[in-house]
Amino acid sequence: MGLRDNKRQLPVKNEVLEKGFRKSYKTITGKEVANLSHKTGMTSLQVERWLRQRRLASLPSKLQKFCETGWRWVYYTTILVYGFNCLVNKPWLWNVRYCWHDYPYHTVDQDIWLYYMVELSFYWSLSITQFFDVKRKD
Repeated sequence: MGLRDNKRQLPVKNEVLEKGFRKSYKTITGKEVANLSHKTGMTSLQVERWLRQRRLASLPSKLQKFCETGWRWVYYTTILVYGFNCLVNKPWLWNVRYCWHDYPYHTVDQDIWLYYMVELSFYWSLSITQFFDVKRKD
């Protein structure tokens, strides 16, 4: 497919610039660049270049994006097919009146219960990992 894991190399190690990058890499102002330039003895152009290289190195590669998207596609396709398979033989899918039959004492079939649990566990995992995942525009 032509996808390679092209990791960008980190710029030369510099603790002062790394600390400034971690503090506010998206919103670094000219004053902060000048301050970092004064602390490191580098020119402001070199500091800006270092910060840009560091930001680009932290972005995920195309292969990482493809793997994440592929995993989600496989999951959603599988759960869609499983959901259709569970629902196709239920009478209340084809006739809505069956939804109210024996209300409120409905029983949940084992396959429907499993479908709900798989969906619930997936969305719980998404809600937990949202704090650790890389935030992207796409």
